[in-house]
Amino acid sequence: MFSKMSERMRILIMVGGVVLVVAAVYLLAWEPLYGDYRATLTRIDLLSAKMDQAHRRLQDAESLSSAYRAHISTLENLEKRMFKGERPSLIGAEIQKILSEITEAEGVSIRRTRMLQEGTVGPYQEIKIKVEMDSTVTSLSKILYALFNHKYLFLVPEFKVNSSGRGNSYIRVDMTVSGLMKTVQP
Repeated sequence: MFSKMSERMRILIMVGGVVLVVAAVYLLAWEPLYGDYRATLTRIDLLSAKMDQAHRRLQDAESLSSAYRAHISTLENLEKRMFKGERPSLIGAEIQKILSEITEAEGVSIRRTRMLQEGTVGPYQEIKIKVEMDSTVTSLSKILYALFNHKYLFLVPEFKVNSSGRGNSYIRVDMTVSGLMKTVQP
């Protein structure tokens, strides 16, 4: 039957067949393969983005871990300087003794001390001592230096200075000195 057709019809049928085969190959082979190729590229891009995000999180985690270790080390160093005991009144007496020793070394006498009600700072107890004294500015600076560089950790949460009325060289100092106590369980 194909031989009985005219040359022109045969060429049209062959061209049509080739177009049909090309269309079938395109639709059945090329289109799914190209779609899979694009989907694979998209998955690779998504996985690459997720890997970058995971890498940043890992770096953040390492940074946080390093910061955490540094904070733990700082806390341990501060705890070494804290008072240890069971009773705040004993620590208060020890703080008053240390204050007396420091002020006597500078030639300053304390007018009055009293223990304030202790408070808490996190898991630690804060023992506060109210101190009133007359001092020179130089002596006061040496006293504060000795407090802040003492083997125990001292804080000065309240500090007031007024003229003492005894000339220009003396000042009246009202300050609260506190020490932190780490409770030791018996």
